[in-house]
Formats: sequence, C-alpha cells, structure tokens
Amino acid sequence: MARKPAHLTAGAHLNAREEIWSEIRRRKRFTIGDLAAKTSIAPGTIRTYVLGLERAGYVAREGNDERPKTRITYVANQLLALKYRL
Repeated sequence: MARKPAHLTAGAHLNAREEIWSEIRRRKRFTIGDLAAKTSIAPGTIRTYVLGLERAGYVAREGNDERPKTRITYVANQLLALKYRL
C-alpha cells in the first residue's frame, strides 16, 4: 500500500527539505533570504538544497545573472539576494 504524502498525514512534522520545498511551491519566485526568513532554517542549508534543485533543473535563476554554477565565490549577501523561480 502506498504511503500518503507528508503534507496529508495528520500531525506530520516536515523535515527541513520538505519544509523548504513546500515554501518554494507556495511562492514560485523566491530568494534564499525569503525562504530562510519564512522557515527559520539556516541559509546555508537552504542554499545547498536550492543549488541541488537548480542543477537538477527544478528551479532556475532569474534575471541576467550569468555567474558560473560550479563555483560559489561571491559574498553571502549577494547569494541570499539571488532570485530563483520554480
């Protein structure tokens, strides 16, 4: 028998990734700073997850930001302000 999705299980507590993904689906357009403020999860944890989603093609950066995706060398505040879309 298949399990119910986590958000449909009564009293279910979402883990960090589920909570981030839920907020991304709700917002559609977001920054890492937005997600950190809403979920109270560390920005570094959110960044790691969002970069994985970006590499897998689930989210994309908005705007003319053509920074390399393989190297993160910019300032943390700039990273928090990068805009993404689902």
